[in-house]
Amino acid sequence: MKNKILNGGITLALITTMVLLFNSPASTGWEESYQYRMNISCENLDDGVPIVVNGSGGFTINGHKQIVWTYCSGTGTALYYNDHTDYIIANNTQRLPMEVEYGDAMDYQNTSVWGTVDGVWLLNGLADSSGNGNPGVAVGDPTQVWAGWMDGAYAFDGDDKIETDLTAKSGTSLAVIAYFNSTTDPVTRTIVSEGKGGNKREPVFFLQRNDDNTMRYGIGDGSSMYQCYSSSAIGAGFHRASLVWDSVHLFGYLDGVGVCSVPANPTHLKSNPAKEGVRIGVFDKDGADKYFWDSMIDNVVVYINESKSSAWISQTYQNAVGTAGFGDVGEVEFLPDTTTTTTSTTTTTTIPECGIGAGCGLCSGWVTKDTTHTGCSGPYSECVRDDNGDGIYDQVCCGGTVKQVMML
Repeated sequence: MKNKILNGGITLALITTMVLLFNSPASTGWEESYQYRMNISCENLDDGVPIVVNGSGGFTINGHKQIVWTYCSGTGTALYYNDHTDYIIANNTQRLPMEVEYGDAMDYQNTSVWGTVDGVWLLNGLADSSGNGNPGVAVGDPTQVWAGWMDGAYAFDGDDKIETDLTAKSGTSLAVIAYFNSTTDPVTRTIVSEGKGGNKREPVFFLQRNDDNTMRYGIGDGSSMYQCYSSSAIGAGFHRASLVWDSVHLFGYLDGVGVCSVPANPTHLKSNPAKEGVRIGVFDKDGADKYFWDSMIDNVVVYINESKSSAWISQTYQNAVGTAGFGDVGEVEFLPDTTTTTTSTTTTTTIPECGIGAGCGLCSGWVTKDTTHTGCSGPYSECVRDDNGDGIYDQVCCGGTVKQVMML
């Protein structure tokens, strides 16, 4: 007679490693390198239109002001940053070009911000940001100041200028954009122009404020001059003027709004001025410098053989003045830590084996319950077995389950 207690299985402890990533639902990948994000509102902007982030006032990181040019593109254009020296502009799939006019981070593919531009003078210095190598040269004593529309500008006092080597001669379309601070003195003043020669038809283009404080926009082809005027005088203070020639019409814009237009269909702009080069703050009349500017001029941008639509002019102006939906930034978002975290869990698995409580089919050695212990076939009901070869048949198949018996 013998009592036996056998387990119906073996318990194994299995350690399973799980990787948990705590990315936000809208993860773009930039969260891996940056702690914070401010979305840039591109609701009313076309892709590729050059903008200054958060308007001319820029944005602030850790108390440090930043003025940065870029453009909207695709989905999710945003500013990602760690601090005022470490930030980028990117959308959900790629980093975007940016030019830091004022701030602490590094430019990134900055010439691409402006598209197919020919000259960009931000005037926080004399460099040409277009990448075309036409820096300005100060003639006389225009003064660098830090109170422009956007950071740096040059102040002119009525007898000085900035000259460049960029020429728009022979162009078949044109767009010129300039930011300036105006006085209201009764004197004709020039913001930007090109051309020099012996009569009034020599200019390639010019952008002026007249002695009655209206705006004047003009182009010339060497034999004819095309010009239009705004109907209202401008007030003192900062403004933005844009001249656009689309090869058929000349348009004048002030502060993002069209103020005049005239038919203008020469085959090209004047092709051979005696003095080549875009000049800021001066105009040529009869071979002499005249109509000097007498206040601040800020950014000047020139596109040759490319005109700009009224929508482009409006969008870039609304961006500059900080209108919502035109490149303003949203609230600061804290980006979750995306560091990989490893967690261990324990899983219990039971592996079936022959024993008390197991299914009869898991065990072998079943015999018939008689004195000769002849063979027993499935389903083994009422068959018995010796589990360990000690001559005692103390396991029985009862109802398909292994049971224990005290004695055969």
